[in-house]
Amino acid sequence: MSTNPKAFSVRYYLEAGGGYAPRLSRALVRAAEAMGIADRMWAPDFRDRMTVIARVASEPATRSAD
Repeated sequence: MSTNPKAFSVRYYLEAGGGYAPRLSRALVRAAEAMGIADRMWAPDFRDRMTVIARVASEPATRSAD
C-alpha cells in the first residue's frame, strides 16, 4: 500500500482555491508568477489518493472428520 500523489501546476492548485477566496487566490497566483514558479509542476502528497495491491489469502487446511 502506498500513496499516489497527482501532479499539477502550482497555478492550478492556487486557482483551485478561487471558489473559496477569489481575491486571495488571484493574489497568490500573481505572487507565484512574479517568482517564476506558477507553471512549475507540483505533486503535494495530501494522502487522499492511494494504491493498494491485495491478494487472496490461502484457505486454511480443513480437518477431516474421523
